[in-house]
Amino acid sequence: MAGCLSHAGIYMGSELKAAKSSNSKGHFENKKILAFNVRVLKKSSSSWRDPRPFSTGQISSIMNYSGKLRKLLDREYSGKQLTGLKEPRCSLLLPLYMEAFSGLDIEVKSVVMRRPMAEIAGSLHKRNGISLKKAEQLSAKYHRMIDQYAGDDVLNIAFSDLVKKPIETLKEVEEFVGDKFIEGHVGAIQSFIDPRLKHF
Repeated sequence: MAGCLSHAGIYMGSELKAAKSSNSKGHFENKKILAFNVRVLKKSSSSWRDPRPFSTGQISSIMNYSGKLRKLLDREYSGKQLTGLKEPRCSLLLPLYMEAFSGLDIEVKSVVMRRPMAEIAGSLHKRNGISLKKAEQLSAKYHRMIDQYAGDDVLNIAFSDLVKKPIETLKEVEEFVGDKFIEGHVGAIQSFIDPRLKHF
């Protein structure tokens, strides 16, 4: 989804994470946001692959970074009318991000990619060597945080729909965000989508 949005001209950040063998078309993740998220989770005695629920103390530690996050978001996205942000750890840090967005008066529209649990677990097992049981627990933690903190302005998109019918699916996103961005980019979007890159 993030790659499609980027190819449709949506600003995703000043510097994006480069492609690698496990994702040859790119991640489209803001590197500065990624570095910030890694640091916050580490300082809060956690990481992206820790399936344990956050304690009250960990949540308090995470929320201490609200001011720093507001400054980072302002530097990265100020002045841009329509932007996108993708970095999986943001799901774990949603209480922090939603508070920061509110403080900056940023309207948030969350597009959540949904896949069957077995596919997510299988992908994590294959790519990161995580046991299937732990991968399922990890996925459940991410989805709990999304369901609890993302609010009501959420559009759920099936990953399979994006792969099979990208333009139709992105038109749903256009309607959801209330802005047009596909026109003039259909060819680039269709060229970007490659079902063979689905590894599990």
